[in-house]
Amino acid sequence: MKRFIIWFLQTMVLFSLGVWAPAMAAGTDQTHLSKIVKTKQTLLIKATARNDMILPAKMALISAYEATLEDIQERAHQLRFLIAVSESNPFEVSMYFKQAAELRDEYVKETRAIRGLALEIQITLGIIEASREDLRFIAQTAVSTEQKQDALSLLNALDRLEAGQMKIKQTLDGVLARSDEAGKK
Repeated sequence: MKRFIIWFLQTMVLFSLGVWAPAMAAGTDQTHLSKIVKTKQTLLIKATARNDMILPAKMALISAYEATLEDIQERAHQLRFLIAVSESNPFEVSMYFKQAAELRDEYVKETRAIRGLALEIQITLGIIEASREDLRFIAQTAVSTEQKQDALSLLNALDRLEAGQMKIKQTLDGVLARSDEAGKK
């Protein structure tokens, strides 16, 4: 439950970072642009701090999934062997098939959770890109150098946030590739 609450809060912050401010960007009034920059700055600081805080938890979740995947593969291999060996005893075979079904259900449950994390990261990266476009627009239309500098500094902060998300995404892509390969077996 905590994982979903954390995901919801992060999504809301990043959604606000990427969607709420562009909706406000219709006006080109410099005061309005300044407010947008300040709003994005605040949201970006919160999102970055939150990302830094939950990065170890996400990496631990990915590592736990890798360990679970290896365990499931080992147990599946054992079950294949046991089913082949005990073909003459229908009771044992049915018991092993029941264990195999439970193992498949566990695999599906764990994979669904990790794919949810991958979707969350994909959404976050999309919001980061939309925010980057907004900040580039602000940097181009801003009259004061202070607003331009603020927008450019936020672009750098967005790059750092994106780098953190990409680190998780690369690890996750490798794990999902191994998971897909294991699912085919």
